[in-house]
Amino acid sequence: MEESREVRRPTSAARKGYVFLALTLLVQTAYLLERIAQALQVYALNFYLKDAHGLLGNIFDDEWVHFVYNIALELALISVYLYYRRNKESWLSARRLGRFSLSTVVILQGYQALEHIVKLYQHNFVPFYSFLRQPTRGLLALATGWPIIPVHFWINSFVWGLIALALWGLGRRRPVVSQLDSSGKAPRPLPVSRRATTLVLLSAVLIAGPLLARQVRTVRVPEDFLSMQAAIDSVPSGSRIRVAAGDYAESLVITRPVTLLGPEQGVATLLGNPELPTVHIRDTHDVKLKGLTIVGGEYGVLVERSQEVVIRENTIDGSRRFGIRVRNASASIVENTVVGGLPPYGKGIHITNTMEWPGSLVQGNRVEDNAQEGILTNMSHVIIRNNIVRNNGLRGVAVTEMSMATVENNVLLNNVDVGLYVVDMSMAQVERNQIGGTRPGELGRAHAILVEYYSDVWLLENLLDEDSGGVVAWNNSQIDGDRGAWGSP
Repeated sequence: MEESREVRRPTSAARKGYVFLALTLLVQTAYLLERIAQALQVYALNFYLKDAHGLLGNIFDDEWVHFVYNIALELALISVYLYYRRNKESWLSARRLGRFSLSTVVILQGYQALEHIVKLYQHNFVPFYSFLRQPTRGLLALATGWPIIPVHFWINSFVWGLIALALWGLGRRRPVVSQLDSSGKAPRPLPVSRRATTLVLLSAVLIAGPLLARQVRTVRVPEDFLSMQAAIDSVPSGSRIRVAAGDYAESLVITRPVTLLGPEQGVATLLGNPELPTVHIRDTHDVKLKGLTIVGGEYGVLVERSQEVVIRENTIDGSRRFGIRVRNASASIVENTVVGGLPPYGKGIHITNTMEWPGSLVQGNRVEDNAQEGILTNMSHVIIRNNIVRNNGLRGVAVTEMSMATVENNVLLNNVDVGLYVVDMSMAQVERNQIGGTRPGELGRAHAILVEYYSDVWLLENLLDEDSGGVVAWNNSQIDGDRGAWGSP
């Protein structure tokens, strides 16, 4: 019975579709190799993320190039899918695996194309990504906080694997003996070596497996390690370290990608040395610090020569100089409480000398009762958004020394001298902030917004308390937009 069953030869239509899909796989292989090279540069060769541009370099690692490629790949896959569906004989004679894989890769690459439409929009129109040149994150990485390079690597690996499976499945079914040629082999259009495909897939798994394992491995302090520093020094890069409730007298140095998490219940308090940073993150990337209470130290958290650093939902209290300082680096500082910076120098959050790095984000923090400024920038790209900054001993927010900042939706109350200060050839877009209760400083004056020394500010829909001191531009500075509404914040 088996020998008499008819199995049709591939039609010319099926051959054309098969050849086009094979060429698509070849192009996707080259693109995947670029993603593998980027992953190796960051995770094996310790490149800074901003310098990891794959094999072809910075010219080809451009948002427009990625956009055009992913749209073109989606159109190519849709064309192959429609080509087979219109040739019903070829579609129905293909293996079920081939039909399923081709349908699935069209959907997955469609999502990838949507990601790059969003990324291109961010690149051109969203200030944090265009004006500040922060690498665009698309949808998935922005929503989950996952590192960009592993996300891109995994998606493109899945796309490559589905195209390869589609090629396997869209070939002929297993032939009967009567259809073998003189060499004993069945004729197939442009055969793809299963051995070579398996080898490439295995290589991708070997590279991606450790990256995934790093994202999910969790160790505990003090159950697995007696101290946080011992855990940081011992675990593989990318691991998560969960800290139990209690007091820890340590000054941490983090030089590898790790996630340091506070307890599910209770409080883990890190007690710092006043002469050292309590947490020093340097020369690394992909570090997350979440849910800890950090007390004392010269700096609560100091970030240097690093990026993709996330400092989230921590309480930082009683630092001698800065609660959080980002210097020659890039970080997202989100939903922290930064309070009680000690006199005479204690400040809340400081972003300095970061022009050559992706922009930093300061969002949703409560910055209160520090001896000097609440939030301060020097020569930096920063977005300062949705923060509550109040009762600080000097300016609420100070954008200084040729910084470029977006300052929006903040509440700046009861700070000294100036609510928002923009100075020294800095530029700021200032929108929808509430500023009130500014108290006179040493010179006996108080201003809601003060712009001076060749600085340029755009104001829109800010709400200013009648006692906040108004808006002033001095020394060849310029203010555009509206001057704010008077009212009660």
